[in-house]
Amino acid sequence: LYTRARALPGSRVRDCVLDNAVVCGASDIVGSTIRNSIIGIRSYIGNGTSISDSVVMGADFWRGHTRDEGETTPLGIGTDCEISHAILDKNVRIGNGVKLVNREKLDTLDTDMGIYIYARENRTYKPKSEFVIDGNTRDGTGSGDQGIYCFNEYSYLKVEVTNNEVHHATQGIYCRSQSYANYTYEALVSDNQVHDNTGTGILCHRNYQATMTAEVRNNHVYENGGNGIQCSRVNANAMDTVVTLNSVHDNDLVGLVCQATAPAVILKNDIYANGGNGLELTAGNGSVVNYNNLYNNLGAYALVNSDVSPAINSVNAQYNYWGSAVTTEMGGDY
Repeated sequence: LYTRARALPGSRVRDCVLDNAVVCGASDIVGSTIRNSIIGIRSYIGNGTSISDSVVMGADFWRGHTRDEGETTPLGIGTDCEISHAILDKNVRIGNGVKLVNREKLDTLDTDMGIYIYARENRTYKPKSEFVIDGNTRDGTGSGDQGIYCFNEYSYLKVEVTNNEVHHATQGIYCRSQSYANYTYEALVSDNQVHDNTGTGILCHRNYQATMTAEVRNNHVYENGGNGIQCSRVNANAMDTVVTLNSVHDNDLVGLVCQATAPAVILKNDIYANGGNGLELTAGNGSVVNYNNLYNNLGAYALVNSDVSPAINSVNAQYNYWGSAVTTEMGGDY
């Protein structure tokens, strides 16, 4: 067994309790309790945090390094966290007050969901909980449930779902926000292959009083049993949507459904050969639908303004390609 020698300083450990713990070089730990755990190089652990029966892989650079600039959540583990029976990957970013604990002592989780993130009751701590789901393949054959499911409830949450392939589930990628107070959910869904799911390919949905910002970019969404992409909301609270550079085709229902309170931005998408309308839009005044290819969809219209006051909430629908056939392209009051 060989390892590479590193010229690192010793670790700085202040006001901590260490019990059967290994702390590797260049770590900075303050006011924490660490039991039966291994702490990797350059780890930062904030005051009041408890870690037990876990492995923390460490980091490739220190907190405060130029590579850490501009990040919402700093490198390392924040204050007042509780982490038990976990493996934390290298360069992890965990905000304040996060709890990664199996309180029910479950050996297995009775769910058919492929990847499941549930953020709850992060009421007082900022920055928000952040997760990156990257480079996975989810084959849901026989499971009958979500492929990738990211759900917040009474909590701030930021997720990036990138470079995954999801197929043969119900909803392919499902970002869901449900709160009775105004917590924010930021979702970036990009560069994924989503196909052959029985429901909607990509679904970003906001319930109740939560605020959701959804960017759906450069995904290939095809041959799903529901809508191709759907960004939707239950009531009038904030939903802000950008949909761009996606290829959406051969889905059974509508190519793209977009319901937003702010003006939606829908640019440079290929939406074709879907079973319903190409695009159904309900959004704030001044939405931009430009440079899209909307053609050969089987519904009555390529673009429908579904707003209850379409004469007030206008849509800029310039520079789109509607196909070579002579059809009625738009529905609604334009």
